Amino acid sequence: MILTKHYEIQSCDDIELDIKRENKLECKVCFDDEKQTKLCL
Repeated sequence: MILTKHYEIQSCDDIELDIKRENKLECKVCFDDEKQTKLCL
């Protein structure tokens, strides 16, 4: 079955552009939980 997970993580400030980030980073992951997963970095 295809699963969809939604994550929100704290972000860091952008030092180069001198931007303070207050919003969280959002990530959406979809995968088939019946198949073996392979980590790709």
